[in-house]
Amino acid sequence: MLTRLFKNTPRFVRPYSIAFSSINKQRVRAFSVSRVKNYDPITEMAMEAEKFKPKDHEEIESNLEQLEKDLDHVDAHKANDAFDKLLESYKSLYMFREALDLLKRRGLSFKKDVFGSQSKEFAQVYSEVAKVSKILGMWREALVNQQSCIELKSQVYGFDEAEFNQVQRRDLAKDYDHLGVINNRIGNKDGAKDNFEKAISLFEFGEQENIPIEHVETLYHLSSMFYTKRQFEESYKLLDKASQLYNRVSTNVPTEKVADVMSEVYLSMANSSMYLEAHTQESEPLYMKAVTILENAFGPKHERVGRLYYSLGVLKSSRGDPDAAEKYTNQALSILEAGEEGSNYHERKLEMGKCFLTLGTLYRESNPEKAIDFFKKSLELHSSVAAGPQSSTYDFNDVSTKLGNINGLDVAHAFNVLGSLYLNIETPSYNLEESFKYLNKALVVSQTISQGDGPPGDNIVAASTLMNMGLYFQRKENFDEAHNHFKSSYDCYSNIYPNDFHPDLGPLCYQWSRNYLALGKVLEAKRSCELSRDIVLGTSPTAFHPLLDANFELLREIQPKIDKSKMTEDDLEEENRKDKDSDVRERMVKMKRKVEEMEKKGEL
Repeated sequence: MLTRLFKNTPRFVRPYSIAFSSINKQRVRAFSVSRVKNYDPITEMAMEAEKFKPKDHEEIESNLEQLEKDLDHVDAHKANDAFDKLLESYKSLYMFREALDLLKRRGLSFKKDVFGSQSKEFAQVYSEVAKVSKILGMWREALVNQQSCIELKSQVYGFDEAEFNQVQRRDLAKDYDHLGVINNRIGNKDGAKDNFEKAISLFEFGEQENIPIEHVETLYHLSSMFYTKRQFEESYKLLDKASQLYNRVSTNVPTEKVADVMSEVYLSMANSSMYLEAHTQESEPLYMKAVTILENAFGPKHERVGRLYYSLGVLKSSRGDPDAAEKYTNQALSILEAGEEGSNYHERKLEMGKCFLTLGTLYRESNPEKAIDFFKKSLELHSSVAAGPQSSTYDFNDVSTKLGNINGLDVAHAFNVLGSLYLNIETPSYNLEESFKYLNKALVVSQTISQGDGPPGDNIVAASTLMNMGLYFQRKENFDEAHNHFKSSYDCYSNIYPNDFHPDLGPLCYQWSRNYLALGKVLEAKRSCELSRDIVLGTSPTAFHPLLDANFELLREIQPKIDKSKMTEDDLEEENRKDKDSDVRERMVKMKRKVEEMEKKGEL
């Protein structure tokens, strides 16, 4: 249910039979090299993931040949039993190409012989094909087969849903949820929303005791769609509804499955609550609920617990509590570095890389040199994952393919921040050439990645990197090139946030204003500076933002340079009005600062 790349693909990229098979090794080796490698570029790393092999893998593998022979048993029921066992064996050994081939060749015929073509079991074969296809990244094939499954089951159960029994309703609800996941993945958002809502309506029909965990999971899936659309209120309501079902989940559901789903529900609630004024104080308690659930189910040293501590660190950092942020981030690192209790090799490294990103961000202002070390450690970890075990380096040209968009943005962010740190003339690390090297890498990575439903390159890291590239060219006194990058950055921010001003636009427009002055475009400089001032006033929670003073000072520098002799009377009147408006705003800022100081001293 998790959407992170490595949460969805480990079954596919971990063919344990490669490392552990005691029979038929030549066939398995051919499978690993010629088949899996065509589907995933980092399969080689799976060979190191020995901790994930099934405990009884040798027994399972020793039975493969006999099960394959039993498929031809004259007794249809025994042949069908062999089919079921062989399919589960392939899946437990992560041999999904073999599983898919088996399903397509023999699945329908076995179920038809035993149960008939108008049976739930016959229809379920299509769902199994869809599930395996999804794991292998064959989403279109997954879609077609899951739709076929639902159509057949609707015929088997009858088209009047009011006549379905509870088992039938819940079974069909799970199928609609699965279809929703597939539609969401291929970009059919409306179809996915309809599928999830259909699943929920089926789950909610009739008795509501012994709730299946899939009911909670479907609410989570639908809430995630609202979250990605920044509809946080709708997302929170669905998650709150899911959390209220927690104590009514069937006791027959494995504890680990419940913990997996409910921890994600509480984590997502925490994330949504941060954007809702009425719920902002709930975020940390919700995180801790998720931590407690995972610790009880998997132990305090499990990697999932480490990931939640990482999220808590990010939360504390965003709330201006660097000490707590560092504490939680270091807790996450200690768990992830230990790699205990079922730790996933490549995902664990990526999570450690995220921790170093957070630490680098925490030290960015107070200790730039230390921050640089943390960002480089993050890049080393991402690089080792992208390169695989055969190489220790990687050039990141197709990082989003190797690591997925989310982790690709982490890499681009690290490159961008390193570039900006080397660009800071006030630090010992100031080095324009190093800055350009890292910023250029950030652009290469970020411009292949989409944010939300936008085109490649429309993401916050690309926008920020373009701004920093503008600063680089400004320092090199190449003001035309700086202007081009500032404009591209502004356009990128505007594409991502068409209805809002991102806070980064404040410093961007200020630097753009200075660049216009260097180009001799005084009026454009004034307009850009005014826009910077207004964005800072509108987005900063305090009147003490340092850029406000810089803006007012720059405006006073620009005003006498404007040639008003060629202006029309209307233009001249408008320009004078803007100057007076700027003076009023400066006085308002000074007044607000006095109020803030009095509030801080408790005098109000």
